[in-house]
Amino acid sequence: MGWISEMGFRFTNNVKRSLADESKNDARLGILSFEVAKIMSRLVSLYNSLSDDEMMKLRNSIMKSEGIAYLNSNDESFLLNLACAERLEDVDKAASAVARLGHKCSDCGLNWFDVIYTDLKLGIIDLGKLEYRSRGTEKRIEKMEGLISATACLYSALEGLTELEISERKLQQWKNNKAAMQSQKMNFDLFDQKIALQRKQVRHYRQISLWSKTFDKSVGLMARIVCIVYARICTVFGPDIPALPSISLRNTRCLQQRYAIRVQPEYCFIEPIREQVNFRSGPIPKTSKPYLVRFYSRKSILFSPEDCGFGTSNRVFHAAEPSTVGGSGLAVRYANVIQLAERYLDSGVTIGDDAREGLYQMLPENLKTLVRSKLSRNLRTMDNDESLAVGWREALTAIMGWLAPMAHDTLKWQVERNFEKMNFDTKPSVLLLQTLHFSNKEKTEAAIAEVLVGLSCIYRLFFFFIFLSLPASSQQDEFFFSGFHGDNTNLSLNGVAEIEKNGILQLTNYTLRLMGHAFYSSPLQFKNSTNGDAFSFSTCFAFAISPEYPKLGGHGLAFTISPSKDFKSALPSQYLGLLNANDTGNFSNHLFAVEFDTVQDFEFRDINDNHVGIDINSLDSNISAAAAFFADDGTKQDVNLKSGKAILAWIEYDSITNLINVTISPSSAKPRFPILSFHCDLSPILHEKMYIGFSSSTGLLASSHYILGWSFKMNGDAKSLNLHSLPSLPGTKKKHTILIIVVSILSIVLVIGAIFIAIYLIKKIKNRDVIEAWELEVGPHRYSYQELKQATRGFKDSELIGHGGFGRVYKGTLPNSKTEVAVKQISHESKQGLKEFVAEIASIGRLRHRNLVQLLGWCRRRGDLLLVYDFMPNESLDKHLFDEPKTILSWEQRFKIVKGVASGLLYLHEGYEQIVIHRDVKASNVLLDGELNGRLGDFGLAKLYEHGSNPGTTRVVGTLGYLAPELPRTGKASTWSDVFAFGALLLEVVCGRRPIESKALPEELVLMDWVWDKLREGRVLDVVDPKLEGEFDENEVLMVLKLGLMCSNYAPLARPSMRQVMRYLEGEIGLPEDLRAPATAAYGGEKRGGEGLDDYVHSLDPLSFDKVSSSSFEGNRDVDASFASISTSPLSLLYHRGEAR
Repeated sequence: MGWISEMGFRFTNNVKRSLADESKNDARLGILSFEVAKIMSRLVSLYNSLSDDEMMKLRNSIMKSEGIAYLNSNDESFLLNLACAERLEDVDKAASAVARLGHKCSDCGLNWFDVIYTDLKLGIIDLGKLEYRSRGTEKRIEKMEGLISATACLYSALEGLTELEISERKLQQWKNNKAAMQSQKMNFDLFDQKIALQRKQVRHYRQISLWSKTFDKSVGLMARIVCIVYARICTVFGPDIPALPSISLRNTRCLQQRYAIRVQPEYCFIEPIREQVNFRSGPIPKTSKPYLVRFYSRKSILFSPEDCGFGTSNRVFHAAEPSTVGGSGLAVRYANVIQLAERYLDSGVTIGDDAREGLYQMLPENLKTLVRSKLSRNLRTMDNDESLAVGWREALTAIMGWLAPMAHDTLKWQVERNFEKMNFDTKPSVLLLQTLHFSNKEKTEAAIAEVLVGLSCIYRLFFFFIFLSLPASSQQDEFFFSGFHGDNTNLSLNGVAEIEKNGILQLTNYTLRLMGHAFYSSPLQFKNSTNGDAFSFSTCFAFAISPEYPKLGGHGLAFTISPSKDFKSALPSQYLGLLNANDTGNFSNHLFAVEFDTVQDFEFRDINDNHVGIDINSLDSNISAAAAFFADDGTKQDVNLKSGKAILAWIEYDSITNLINVTISPSSAKPRFPILSFHCDLSPILHEKMYIGFSSSTGLLASSHYILGWSFKMNGDAKSLNLHSLPSLPGTKKKHTILIIVVSILSIVLVIGAIFIAIYLIKKIKNRDVIEAWELEVGPHRYSYQELKQATRGFKDSELIGHGGFGRVYKGTLPNSKTEVAVKQISHESKQGLKEFVAEIASIGRLRHRNLVQLLGWCRRRGDLLLVYDFMPNESLDKHLFDEPKTILSWEQRFKIVKGVASGLLYLHEGYEQIVIHRDVKASNVLLDGELNGRLGDFGLAKLYEHGSNPGTTRVVGTLGYLAPELPRTGKASTWSDVFAFGALLLEVVCGRRPIESKALPEELVLMDWVWDKLREGRVLDVVDPKLEGEFDENEVLMVLKLGLMCSNYAPLARPSMRQVMRYLEGEIGLPEDLRAPATAAYGGEKRGGEGLDDYVHSLDPLSFDKVSSSSFEGNRDVDASFASISTSPLSLLYHRGEAR
């Protein structure tokens, strides 16, 4: 309810008590998440459409475009009113949907959102508090966009899972058939992995999408944006439309406004020429608890019963006058005509009699009359002058320059407002004023008539000159391919289609979600240019479908007759590479296809997953039948399209009877009766010139689709194909070919075998582990190289899980114990110091603590050193804190991790027989086990020394932001420098950000300084990670922040020891009240007041830098640096280069 109070509501004590008594509703959206995602996407689209850039585009580009000014209006006031009215209508629709969902919420304000929204529109609620583009609003929009994207992914993943589960059931039935299993042994592990991965993906998207969100959070988020969008509309359109409520900082005129509005039955937001569009507010239910909230509301009709979606129910849509295209109900029809004409203008091949006739038949009678009148006048006065054709084309191009965009926007508006389809687009939507809806009908028809007359003239003139310049040639109307050999196939291939060496045309392979097309390169004449009747034709082809898994197809192929061989906009899967979701069913497709479908798709009402169908302009078959053929005795025999064997198909069209016959057979003999017969006149469907060929696609399951041979003839019977004379399918080689191969292999197998054995023996001797005597004296466990190679599957890149301090890290499973481990591979070119380094690693391996990553063993092979650690399944802590983590750690989990790391560090400092200095304590070196316990890892920089002795001066290596200030000066690491780094870790765990955040504001650049500033201001809780959403223990957070500042003191001796740190974290002792800022603490007896990051960096001796990355402060990441000093450690000898980690 906080967001309502921010908008100006005042609550009584009754309200507060009622809200306090509210029971929390944890109900999740579940299946309603898709509806909510659509509403959210519409809201985000509305929000984005009201930005300064979009409003500038509306005023300076859209409203002043040539087409809108000529066809719609050049009155800026009218167009602004129109845009405002549509945006208001859209936000009202969204508010209606939010109010309906609000009844499922426990939040009182959301339950009564319809009342709140009405009061907002009446001016009772202060619009000035609803800030557009504020930081908080932008975060909400980003959150909504993330939820929309995740929900869209969930929808897609569920569709894929449904398809796979249907296939799984069919596969299980096939597995239960013991005879089939014995005859064909198959490994289904890959399919099982695929469906398991898909289910895992669905679970993941359910967790991060709206599916798992509560009604209160989701609806509350939308309710706030609805109000902000309404306020923004009033802001951007208010100066031009006085009827809108004004934005004021104080709402002192509420009573006057309320009274003024109450006496008006309705109020108008737009007043177009000769038409008034009224928007009403309404029916708002009476509150059942009048004592609960005192709203200044009236009965109104804000939400009418038809307010159930975005689309043609919108009142602005119905405001178009009869003199407009939309008012006559012709907007979509004319848009299709213009779009088709544009396509013909760009393609000279299709500007024929059939194309012009098809366009003519799409016109209403009055426009037909206009076209005939103009055409007769032009043809009567037209000379056969070639320059006239060029002139017509230039004129039509100019008209299409402003007419075609409006046609495209008309169709786009229809698609965007189709709320029944799953549309999750958040881009600004098209406005009605950009479409033909409000266009002057007379002007629009005149432009369309000019275009159609121009197309006819262009065709006539070009045809005349082509006829004069080209010699007569016979029409190519027959071809025969018994296999596709050589360069004379005259095929145009697209997608993954290819011709194999043996002459087989492969349309698709076993790759998922792809398409393949193969079309005869030249278009064929399918219609009589005199009377426009389609010719008879027949075709015969041999095809085979070899699925990835038996009985599971994916998806099929189709013989196709198309006006174009360009299918860039087509989709794979159920669309067979022919159409997409928006094109299917459009009469402007002029597509004829016979599909051989192996997946049952319910969207297109498929009868089963093994059928043949005839498709006209759609993939919803006009007629279909289960794949079969009629034997000579008249019995019907089933044909398995997915058998992987060659099948012959015959497709015939008789133009006299308008009969289409489809016949299939697994043998070369053609059956007497077809499996499909369908009466249809193809003359309106086919153009004069059409392309013929094949299209195929795969989905979540894949099949290889092959064409072995093909024949075609116009006005006659195509030549028959003989399956035995066609190329052999892969895997079905003839016996004599197999025999030749076997004999060839046997003749050389002994020689090859001897060579391999010799190579194996040489390699084994060369790669054997050479163990020196000193290696037997150290521990812990020494592994053999072969054992680790087997564990990591040969150190494959697929097992690579990261880069450690000085090498690559692989995940592995030890073959004997089946223990999961992490193997770090370190390269070492010099033998100097190797023995000492291994001894030091062995000493570290003796460390045993539940909060340390256990070093299990090691292995040495030539110049490589392999270290074996416990495997941590939840990766490192930084991946759960920074940027956009997949999982958000709660405060309880973070506090547990902090205490675990502190315990491990205390053990290193005081619990072992030697003092161990870690030297590189940071979030990326804190690993999380399966129970999210924090474990310190990566001891590659650790240095051991005896208790009570002075630590040796060595190379100073670490990460900027974690380095204690004394390290670069003295080069001496100590337990105090570890404490300093631990302090930085404490701050970043609470704040969820790195110690140095290069992209932050100047005052927030250094985390420690920022926390100190907030502590002095008394607002230290402002630094807490916003991802915690306020769910944390304030006392614990304050304690950890103060402790982090204590550990970050510039004076080493002023920092607490790790034992003191543990006592603070366990609550055994309290923190001191008077904390001194690190910037004023003394180091070496000197004051360092006001020192920040720049002072800190400049204080380092420039001559002491060994390597600091030039990109240190360019990205939000840890920056490792090393500073050269006198080096005595075996670690420094081994890692001479001091690489950045």
